[in-house]
Amino acid sequence: MQKMNGTDYTLYLVYLRYAAYFCFVITLINLGVMIPLYVSGEPAQADNWKTLGYSSMNNLTILNITASQDKFDFVYLFTVLVVSALAYWMIFLYQQKYEAYKLKIKPNKDDFDDISIARYSLQVTNLPTNFGKLELENTITEQMLKIYPIDMFTGQSPFIKVRVMGDYNGLYQKCVKLKQNMDKLEAIRRLN
Repeated sequence: MQKMNGTDYTLYLVYLRYAAYFCFVITLINLGVMIPLYVSGEPAQADNWKTLGYSSMNNLTILNITASQDKFDFVYLFTVLVVSALAYWMIFLYQQKYEAYKLKIKPNKDDFDDISIARYSLQVTNLPTNFGKLELENTITEQMLKIYPIDMFTGQSPFIKVRVMGDYNGLYQKCVKLKQNMDKLEAIRRLN
């Protein structure tokens, strides 16, 4: 999914999965703990749903346990503590997954593959050839750091590095000519 859709869309799908897990666990907690507490509640006389003519759905609300202070306190603390802890745990898991995915595509890593490099690269042609490779790289780096300065808080620039490469097609053609010349020389040497 990450290679097809990119990291941001994949992380959104991961977020949706964790949200589904969160809701599923909350549902299990409600089925196993909350509903039995509400059904076995002791409503106060003032809000007794049977005598006031409310529907049976009121049997599953907080009104059904208001007469029992212990049940009421337990439900409140359980809801606040357990649901909050579960939410923080899911956020922590998502953050770990987020860090792992972002680390996979970090351009500073040594094993950054060519396809990933292409997403972050800018190709410049017709550079002056009277400079040496190192001098040209330093010149381009200085200019790029003027455009993308180093952030004073992070100590990093969006610009990472420059690498000057020659014309591979021209280099390949020279190698082919050299090979042809070597073959001709070898053929002449054999004839002699």
